[in-house]
Amino acid sequence: MFEEIEQRKLSTLGLIISPFLLIIGFIGRTQRWPIAWLWLVVFSSAALIVQFGPEAYRRLLKPIRKGSWKAILIFVILSMFLSLAAAKFGSFLFQSPEAENPVAQIIINSDFFGKVYFFLTTWISLAGEELITAAIALPVYYYLAKKLEGNHAFILSSIISALFFGMLHLHTYSWNWYQCLVVIGLTRIPFNYAWKKADSLWGGIICHTIYDYLLFLILLLNHVLSGIG
Repeated sequence: MFEEIEQRKLSTLGLIISPFLLIIGFIGRTQRWPIAWLWLVVFSSAALIVQFGPEAYRRLLKPIRKGSWKAILIFVILSMFLSLAAAKFGSFLFQSPEAENPVAQIIINSDFFGKVYFFLTTWISLAGEELITAAIALPVYYYLAKKLEGNHAFILSSIISALFFGMLHLHTYSWNWYQCLVVIGLTRIPFNYAWKKADSLWGGIICHTIYDYLLFLILLLNHVLSGIG
């Protein structure tokens, strides 16, 4: 996938248009415009299309490489471990608890059908988060690969896009910079490796969805158990 990006022509006009598309998608998602879970997917997809063209976009979302499921699950576990370790280190370093995930209240406070709707649609929003991250990572990689060895370009573009991804959560997490840049941002780098291993952005989408849905289920289970207790 990344080798192909190096061979593609990145549109300068597409790069100019992309920030506006990404902003619209982000606002639509966070401000809960109608069908909020679709905005990020649609406009992040549009950004990738204007950057690299529709054919490249289709190839970026081709089925995952055969045999990559094991690696995807390993990346989920790795990301969870890194996130937990970063959160614990942050609590020790700053002597303050991590900011509460607002999604927890959405899940807990909604009725049965609200919970079903949440689980049926949230994966689409998570796909949008992967696509908006890719819309930053892939152009950065395209330019870095011309100056650096491929693996170095991949690592650096992954770090830059992970920090961008983290900053998208600043308002949600009450401007807790450590929480967003480190606990949420940098610990998502395994998702980028899932793109690479699966040779498709679907690798990261699947990885991200499994990761978040496991957290959602843990939140629900804790809520149920605390109610029983």
